[in-house]
Amino acid sequence: MRSVLAGFCLVTTLALPHAGFAAKVRVPPSEKTAVKRPAASLEKIDGQLRRGEWAAAEAESRSLLSAALLKETSGTFDAVARLAVAEAGQGRTEDAFWHWSVAQNLKVDFDPQPFGAPGELLASHALRHADEVPAGLTLRRTGDGGGSFSPPRILEAKKVELPAVWGATPTGIRLQAIVNAQGRIEQPVVAESTSGALSYAVLEALRDWRFEPARDGKAAVAAFYEMKIPAERRPLANVVEFAGTPLAEPEATLRAGRYPEARKQLGKVWGSSQADSIPSRALLGVTLALKALAQAGQGEADGAICRWQAAQTLEPRLYATDLSAYGAAGRLLEDHPWGESFSSPANRLAKGLPVQRPEILTRRQPEYPEYARAERWQGKVLVEIVITPTGLVRNPALLNPDGLPGMQASALDAMCDWRFKPALYGGQPVTTLYTLTVDFTIRK
Repeated sequence: MRSVLAGFCLVTTLALPHAGFAAKVRVPPSEKTAVKRPAASLEKIDGQLRRGEWAAAEAESRSLLSAALLKETSGTFDAVARLAVAEAGQGRTEDAFWHWSVAQNLKVDFDPQPFGAPGELLASHALRHADEVPAGLTLRRTGDGGGSFSPPRILEAKKVELPAVWGATPTGIRLQAIVNAQGRIEQPVVAESTSGALSYAVLEALRDWRFEPARDGKAAVAAFYEMKIPAERRPLANVVEFAGTPLAEPEATLRAGRYPEARKQLGKVWGSSQADSIPSRALLGVTLALKALAQAGQGEADGAICRWQAAQTLEPRLYATDLSAYGAAGRLLEDHPWGESFSSPANRLAKGLPVQRPEILTRRQPEYPEYARAERWQGKVLVEIVITPTGLVRNPALLNPDGLPGMQASALDAMCDWRFKPALYGGQPVTTLYTLTVDFTIRK
């Protein structure tokens, strides 16, 4: 595939600066659980749909989707299903079917049938499965043994862009679509994605792409089209330039399988990186990734997985890195990338059903970066985490990626050692999203 998503592709090598040593000051974090959820807005849209106020429902849905893209809500894209019904109600069936397929790809929990004929029309169009050929359509794909065949070729591609607030979120997606005989995208199916925002942005952009259609001889034919970002895994040593950096020695120690020794070396690098000046986010992200490998090598899987995922939110270009050079420890982390699928009760919360919120059982205070303490810099780090039914922290994501890297890294590292009493739904532990604010304040 021609590279039209340069912002999403890992095409550079990370260069890491040198750093010195420092003492540390601790500051207690404060947690904030209130995440804005668009339940009231969704209820308003549902009321408009029931009354047949299609244009008003469309405007409200688009406004809510824009807020989700800017992280002004909890990130739900449930409004796209309502948008589809509103478009169907106005007779714009092509738009409606497209957005209904987007909603199904995002696994929106929404039944359109109570909203009359437009909803019933959408309900009859279920998302196809990957590799499924729609009834009455002949499809070609490379290697299918069907004789002479040239696959579809991109002619015009709209660039996929996410708001800057998603800058600390790794970007990876795998999908399959159909390019019809007219060179247009149809029936996309998302197999994997690191976020609903990415899926939504990619699908909306794909709709405007134009292709030279596949050809069977001279005849234009429909064909499968596969997209994968990043296109392939790259070994960590090819992604990060370790030579001449403080991480060269511990990285070599990890490859040799000397995990306790590597852990001590990385502890020194971690401390020195926050001593005299603002460290780069790349250095902190890669250091945290190596700390995760050392921890995994010593059998501490829970903290290692969290730190590996946290490393990717500090340095998103680490996403989908090949860690096979680090043996079993690397394989463990590869099996748990940032964005691994969790079943969130977000829809239940949005509908007002009783969910008992999680509670912090144990916490480790984040270390105050010495350079920030010396300059008397203070700040907040906003983090969204996933809490598993066993009370573990997964998928940490920075909600204010423009903050000081040292404070962010310190907060993420400490949070991976936190343990929770999980959220309960119907008395049973469930996976849930949880938002925290870590305050870095110098006490007088």
